[in-house]
Amino acid sequence: MNCYMCLVKHKDAMRSAHAVCQRCGVGVCHQHLVEMTDKPIVGPGACMSAFHPRTLLCRSCYEAMYTTDVEPRPQKMLSSPTRRWWQYLWFWHIPSSLPSPEEAVASVEGFLKQQRHL
Repeated sequence: MNCYMCLVKHKDAMRSAHAVCQRCGVGVCHQHLVEMTDKPIVGPGACMSAFHPRTLLCRSCYEAMYTTDVEPRPQKMLSSPTRRWWQYLWFWHIPSSLPSPEEAVASVEGFLKQQRHL
């Protein structure tokens, strides 16, 4: 099997393919191959082995999936009263205090006792 990308872009039909794109299925050489390693899943249901799944993509599929031609929208500057309100909301608020562990346990035990009597 020969590299499809070399054939189409460079008219070089003699370069052999080393892998197959997992998205579109074309044969790709090492020059047009993009190998991605997925991050391991952490938490319940995660595989405990050291196996990291790999994804093999051709360069055109990779560019279609992971690059954008859209320019970010310019951010509108907030007016002075609005900016002050947001600063008050995010920076100058009074932090909420959490209950102590004993209070939390007592509260949960009271709730469970109340649920048993229903």
